[in-house]
Amino acid sequence: MSKLIVNTIEAQTYKYDSDTTSMTIDNAGRIVTEDVRPAFKAWKNQNNWSLSAGDVFVFDSTEFNVGSCYDTSNGKFTAPRDGIYHFNYYTIYNGNAGNDWISLRKNGNRIKGGDLHFSTPTGGNWDTISSSTLLQLSSGDEITMVAGTAHTYHGNNWSEFSGFFVG
Repeated sequence: MSKLIVNTIEAQTYKYDSDTTSMTIDNAGRIVTEDVRPAFKAWKNQNNWSLSAGDVFVFDSTEFNVGSCYDTSNGKFTAPRDGIYHFNYYTIYNGNAGNDWISLRKNGNRIKGGDLHFSTPTGGNWDTISSSTLLQLSSGDEITMVAGTAHTYHGNNWSEFSGFFVG
């Protein structure tokens, strides 16, 4: 049988990044876990906006961005740690859509189940597009929402890109 003898316990804080504490050990040696689960909810702060094929949807405002993992300047979510993440998006579009699509991408690449096709032969109405998925990510993986085809979308209360760490 082994015996562990400790004379001094020093309080220590461990962080995911400079702003997010993951665990704290107090002077009594107790582990106080502050399990921060990265999460964000972003939207576009304007009404109509047009994207060309291959453009990233850059949602430039956030309601929350726990862990600062979503970048409002380039539309990228960067996973701070390994695990399963859930992503959701919705938007509305106007005009004819005949074989249009949106793609959720991992590190710039299309993923299985990441493309969403939409068609509306009679334009003039606002129609909804939405999708959600679970992805297994490694720390540093980047997720973006990309326009597969050119189209005009609506921002403000009519669009959202969100995600969170599941475990």
